[in-house]
Amino acid sequence: MTGVEMAAVDAQLFWLSATTPNDQFLLYAFDGRPSADALAGIRRRAEACAALAVRVVDDDRWRYPRWEPAAVTDAHFAVHDEQIGPDDAAVLSRLDPLDATRTAWRVHLFRANVVVVQICHALGDGTRSSALAAALLGRAGPTPPVAAPQRGR
Repeated sequence: MTGVEMAAVDAQLFWLSATTPNDQFLLYAFDGRPSADALAGIRRRAEACAALAVRVVDDDRWRYPRWEPAAVTDAHFAVHDEQIGPDDAAVLSRLDPLDATRTAWRVHLFRANVVVVQICHALGDGTRSSALAAALLGRAGPTPPVAAPQRGR
């Protein structure tokens, strides 16, 4: 996926996000409290997933933006002292929108048992975003690749 030009629809979603944030939020509730070990495990899985080690580069007005390699950093993770339940979606409106040129996704850990995976819509539709979140949270198996854009005539 690195160095891959975005498909037209993904580029449009990226450009629109500058004025109308369109991040996806995948909320997961677990038994127990996430531990420091859990966060370290999520980080290891993120670093091992090439589909997540990317950022958007939009530096040429004559072509679509592209995905370039990017290291997984602390900016990809946020730990909140707030306790929320799986039905408390209002907290999502208080999370900062992603800047995909820096981080195309972020994991939010909340007190008690809630994990929110925030993903830039240009990185994937609902199905692909769910697969990426599942990979972060420990599901084994491949994540769907991004199809290369088709050139028109």
